[in-house]
Amino acid sequence: MAAKTERDLTFERIDEDLKKGHSITEFNIENDRYVFFSDIHKGSGNKKSDAFVQNETTFCFALNKYFDDNFTLVQVGDIEECWGFKVKKALKRYKDTVFHYEGKFFNAKRYYRIFGNHDFKWRKPKKVDKLLKPLLSDKNIELKVLPALQLGEKIVVVHGHQGSFESDQFWKVSKGFVRFWTSIWFRTFGRKKYRASKNAQVRKKRDKYLREWAEKNNRLLIAGHTHGYLFESTSKIPSKIPDIEKLEEKLEKTTGKLEKLVLEEQIEKIKNLSEKYKDEIIGLKYTSHLKNVEAPCYFNIGAGVYTDGITCIEIDKGEIRLVMWVSSHFIHRKVGKKLKSLIFVDKPQRVEIISEDLKEILKKI
Repeated sequence: MAAKTERDLTFERIDEDLKKGHSITEFNIENDRYVFFSDIHKGSGNKKSDAFVQNETTFCFALNKYFDDNFTLVQVGDIEECWGFKVKKALKRYKDTVFHYEGKFFNAKRYYRIFGNHDFKWRKPKKVDKLLKPLLSDKNIELKVLPALQLGEKIVVVHGHQGSFESDQFWKVSKGFVRFWTSIWFRTFGRKKYRASKNAQVRKKRDKYLREWAEKNNRLLIAGHTHGYLFESTSKIPSKIPDIEKLEEKLEKTTGKLEKLVLEEQIEKIKNLSEKYKDEIIGLKYTSHLKNVEAPCYFNIGAGVYTDGITCIEIDKGEIRLVMWVSSHFIHRKVGKKLKSLIFVDKPQRVEIISEDLKEILKKI
C-alpha cells in the first residue's frame, strides 16, 4: 500500500477533528457577531524573544472593543507559544492583561478555543482545568479546548496544521528543534531577524490543501497557522492582496486627519505587497491553486505577531471581513529622500481591509 501523502493526511485529520469538535447549530447569520484570532503566540514577555509582546496593548484594546460590541470570541490555535517557551511563563506574564479580557468573554459565555500545534497541550482536559481555566474564571463554567468548530451547516474553523508532517505528524521533533534553536537564535540576534512561518513553500502547501478540503466538502473554511492572511473574494481580487479600491473609496469619504493617515499607510503597505509579489500574482504562480473562483471558500486569519499589528476575521450580521488592528506607533512619510514622523497614533486603529456578503458566498458553496 502506498504511503499517504500530506494532502491525504490533511483531509483525514480535518474530518476526524470535525467529528470530535463542536457544532453551533443555533448560529444565526443575520444577527450573530463572531471574531476570529489565531497565532497570537503569547510567550515569556521578553522584548527580545516574545514576538507577541509588541502587540499586547493592541490585542487588549481590540478584545475590549469586541466585548463591548457583543461579539463572540473564537481563538483559533497557537494562542500560547508552548514550543519556544515553558507555558507557565506565558500564563503568568499575560495573566493580568490579555487573560483578563479573554475572561470577560468566557464568563459571558461568548468564548471558544481551538488548539493548534504550538498549544497542543490544551488537548488534554486536565491541563486545561489546572493551568488555563483558572486564569479565565473562578466560576464553575466548563472550558473545552476544541480540535474544530462548526457554525451552522457550512462554516468550519480549524487551526490549519492538520496533516502537516512537521506540525502534526512529527510535532514532537519540531517542538524540540524550535525550543533549542530559538533559544540560541534569539540570544544572538533577537526576534527582529526572526519571522514565524517564513517558508513560502510551506505556506503554499498548507493553503492549497486547506482550500482543496473546503472545495471538496462544500464548506467555507476559516483557518490560521500559516501567518499569512488570505481572503477569497467574489469580486475577483487576487488572493493575498486586499481590495485597494475599497480602501481608497473609504479614504475619499473620511474627514478625520488621523484616520486618513492610517488608511493612507495601509494602502501604501498593500501597494508595496502587490509590487513584492507582482510576478507571482500576475503569473498566478503563487495563487494558481487559490485564484478567485465562483465560490470563495477559504479564509486565513493571519496572526498576532506582525510588527505593525494584528489581523483577524469578523463574521458580523451577514458580512465576513478581514480586519487589521494597527498598533500604536509613529506614522512616517517619505519627504524627498528622508522619512519624517508625521503623527503618533496613540491608540490602536481598526482598519477594515475587505468585506463581503457572507450569505452570497454561502449560496455559491
